[in-house]
Amino acid sequence: MLAVDLMPAEAYEMDEGVAGRVAGLVDFRIVRPSAQTVYLPQAYEPELRDLYEGFEDGCRIDTGSGTIPWGLKSKVETTVLDFAQLAKHCFHEAGEDFGEAIDAAEAESAGRGCVIHHVVLNLSYPWRGRHVDMLRSRGYFFGGLLPRWFDDGGFLMQKTKDTPNWDGIKLFSERARKIGEIARVDWAGTAGR
Repeated sequence: MLAVDLMPAEAYEMDEGVAGRVAGLVDFRIVRPSAQTVYLPQAYEPELRDLYEGFEDGCRIDTGSGTIPWGLKSKVETTVLDFAQLAKHCFHEAGEDFGEAIDAAEAESAGRGCVIHHVVLNLSYPWRGRHVDMLRSRGYFFGGLLPRWFDDGGFLMQKTKDTPNWDGIKLFSERARKIGEIARVDWAGTAGR
């Protein structure tokens, strides 16, 4: 998972050479495998399938499709990190009202000064791709895979007010650079257009 513009430079003022916001890359290790099915949104199916490669977690991977069940309501838990101007919107359920739910969550956290929004979706539902498409239409871009986040697969999308400092992000492994490039290309195709 690559979170761009995660923390303000002031949080790292003791470190020399830090200018602008700081990005973070989180790596995951599966400790207890669990049989489950994850449904990859079509917009990111090849990238997520590739990122799942090498995880020995016992999950079955499928491509998501289908319609959102009628009457299913969204349940979001928002955490605001005021000092970082960052809001994390974790959707435990994402229903037919998802567009309104994300708009309301963004508006509330923007009122608290947030300029960065992270949305985490559960990949255990085959219709999740519809929510991903809604986020992409609102300027959200690839953030990364969150294996076992909900004890199922999770997926992070992110939105920033300003252009991320892509050239300032330092990634040191081939896998990390690959994740960074996925995020950068997707940002150019969604938020950066």
